[in-house]
Amino acid sequence: MPLFSQSNTLILNSIEGTNRSFGTFRLWGSLGWGIMAVAAGPIIGQIGIERLWMIYTIMMLFSLAFAFALPRGEAKKTAVKAGKVNCRSLFASRAFFIFLFVGLVLSIPNSVNNTFVALYIKELGGGESLTRSFGAACRASRPAS
Repeated sequence: MPLFSQSNTLILNSIEGTNRSFGTFRLWGSLGWGIMAVAAGPIIGQIGIERLWMIYTIMMLFSLAFAFALPRGEAKKTAVKAGKVNCRSLFASRAFFIFLFVGLVLSIPNSVNNTFVALYIKELGGGESLTRSFGAACRASRPAS
């Protein structure tokens, strides 16, 4: 998700030297995501899944227009040009390899859970509203920063 990394970089660049907190921005982003997750279900139920492309197109155009209104980050004048990276030396670092391995081990079950939890809730007899509520609760329970 490159956009997530870019938005975090933009936030950090914009609030540098101010009294604003990165966690506050993340909190509002999480709240917005949770509200949209809960609101999207009834809207899709009302218009039908076969016309989901219309909502997707409208939201993408809205996002594109919003993206052009975002402030531009300023490059630091003291930036150092990156040289060539030796991949052998990168993967020879034991600490880096452990970091990658732990990240992989933690992300696989998380991805599986996110992929199949809706099917599991449905199999247990839960409806769409319960699935949406679960998604909103998951988003609300994660740390803001």
